[in-house]
Amino acid sequence: MHASPISLGGVCRHARGTQEYRLQLAAYALALTRCKPHSDFPDTLSGYTATDIRLLEVQLLTKHQRPYQMSEDDISEIDDYIAEAAMQMRLAVNGKPNDAIDPFDFVVTANPERCQWCGFRRICMEDLQCQEPAQMTLL
Repeated sequence: MHASPISLGGVCRHARGTQEYRLQLAAYALALTRCKPHSDFPDTLSGYTATDIRLLEVQLLTKHQRPYQMSEDDISEIDDYIAEAAMQMRLAVNGKPNDAIDPFDFVVTANPERCQWCGFRRICMEDLQCQEPAQMTLL
């Protein structure tokens, strides 16, 4: 481990600040330490592992901060999560080419609070197809 770990922060605007984004921040740290660095990344980044990175989630609306530190077990858990999510996505599209995929073939989130912050909310609400059965199963 390096003498001074680098920090990775995430800013969240969740109204009550009750939702944690540890998994998301940890996945970013893992990606940063495994990817081919962009030209604007610090040269020293390649010398770090994901466990060297201090994670800090900042809730803007509540001014609450949540620090996280990753372990090797966390890294294994994140790798498993990514592999499972990738498999679910492959199964969901069932080999269809991109131009044959219809977003309304997929269910929406099981957490209706996510709709409040979704970047596609306007599109969903404007489109009458949002009332299709596949979309309404989890509402």
